Amino acid sequence: MSAERRSGEIGVLGAGSEGLALAAHLASRGESVHLRTRFPDRIRTIASERSVHARGLLQGRFPLAAVGSDLREVAGRCGVLFVAAVTTAYRPLAAALAPHLEPGHVVVLFSGKLCGTAEFGHALTRSGAARVDVLETDALFAARTWGDAGVTVHGQKQWNLYTGLDRDTTERHGTRMRQLFPGLEQARSQVQRGLTDFGAVAHVPSPSPTSAASTVPRNCSSTARGCPSGRSS
Repeated sequence: MSAERRSGEIGVLGAGSEGLALAAHLASRGESVHLRTRFPDRIRTIASERSVHARGLLQGRFPLAAVGSDLREVAGRCGVLFVAAVTTAYRPLAAALAPHLEPGHVVVLFSGKLCGTAEFGHALTRSGAARVDVLETDALFAARTWGDAGVTVHGQKQWNLYTGLDRDTTERHGTRMRQLFPGLEQARSQVQRGLTDFGAVAHVPSPSPTSAASTVPRNCSSTARGCPSGRSS
């Protein structure tokens, strides 16, 4: 484990509307937030001021611990990493992130995809990452970026589900997840979480030509808590 990494610090990977709303929300709750973006030119004011300006439902100027584009740096500093990116970016992002993860890291997918934890987890494994916990919930904010300085938050979901790849992972991080997002509740399975979220159903993981099993996990197959109609997702 990196001597510099602090388990309480949070990295937000993605500086689009959802990533900025998430960063502002976490900072408003007193969290130390590191914002990472692939496109630093799009958030020049945020980077220069090292803060996010928010208006709408969430209002204020919220300081950030750091703003940058280096995955290695943010992973080295933060024990918890929120992925606030489009679901089509999961696999390439997992491959890029994998070399920088160590046991003890927690990755939280902050956008809806049915069995997203399984897909992201398998992508990490294929890329040689250390074993880490991966959780998922839906994107909780309705927001739009505000120039290069901040974000307008139009709304926030007051209830949603979260889950990990298995029950132990889900329960292990329940207290922290509910602390950060009081409206979250624990799902019984990935499928239950996904079926309460239209976006997750609309982004069902597609099997690769080489191995369908690498994308759809065993715990997404037909079980008492599994997929409907006796089919895997």
